[in-house]
Amino acid sequence: MKKPKTVEEYIENSLEESRDILEELQRIIKSTVPEAVERIAWNVPNYTLNGVLTGFSVLSKHVSIGFSEGGLSDEERKLFEENGYKTGKGIVQIKFNQKVPTQLIEQTLKAHAQVNAGLEIVQKNEKVDEYIEKVKKWKEETKLLREICLETGLTEDFKWKHPCYTFQGNNIVLIHGFKEYCALLFHKGALLKDEHKILVQQTENVQSARQIRFTNFQEILDSKSKIKEYILEAIEQDKAGAKVEMKKTSDFDMPIEFEKALKENVKLSAAFKALTPGRQKGYLLHFSQAKQSKTRESRIEKCIPMILSGKGLNDYSKTK
Repeated sequence: MKKPKTVEEYIENSLEESRDILEELQRIIKSTVPEAVERIAWNVPNYTLNGVLTGFSVLSKHVSIGFSEGGLSDEERKLFEENGYKTGKGIVQIKFNQKVPTQLIEQTLKAHAQVNAGLEIVQKNEKVDEYIEKVKKWKEETKLLREICLETGLTEDFKWKHPCYTFQGNNIVLIHGFKEYCALLFHKGALLKDEHKILVQQTENVQSARQIRFTNFQEILDSKSKIKEYILEAIEQDKAGAKVEMKKTSDFDMPIEFEKALKENVKLSAAFKALTPGRQKGYLLHFSQAKQSKTRESRIEKCIPMILSGKGLNDYSKTK
């Protein structure tokens, strides 16, 4: 399907067996919440009202309709499922051979629209206020990025000493600054389509997170619509329960120096094998990132006591 410019074009270019359902969903949404803004986002129909309200898309055997920030309540999910519709985190699936549950969708939309209408677009966290007050570089840029994140309906939090924005408790994006640039860090950025080719992988060892980097205020201002697209796509990915496929420990290179240490020290070998996969990966990355053999040997020597005690690198950093 080519990239649609309107909802009508999306429906026209969709699978023939899905069109009646799509047209009915569009009618229900526009008649139930006429004040919602209709648009195409991530190449699918999307409706906003003080943030994301709803949207729908066609898959191979069904149409999926999603609902706003809070997703579906347990009671809402129960009602749909009792009527034969499969649900997920914030979505309802309508098979091509099923009738559209008009009444259920109408009452769900009304409830979510009331919640959205009552939301303050800006819901600020005091810790972020304090952070911005103290930060010396990228102050105005951070304020603008904060405004953009809040406009998407995300919840503002403060984690890892930085402004962090979440959806239903799940981390979506974080604001952080460096010497040469400030950035939005998408926790599951590897899942994003990156249609504008603006995502950056910080290092080859970073598996999930991706950045959008900025070097001045105007650059952020000019990219505001693109930034929102990426944030809203990240929210949809979270709603769908999408996960980044992480590498296994066996996929990481074993530095020769560490391989030698394991062979020479039976206790070290046994202790390393007993570590959790995450801790094993952490050590392998830490060792392999050193370019010089002497540096790798030094890192290994320093970490041996921690490995023998069953601790990981994060535990090591906490003791320093």
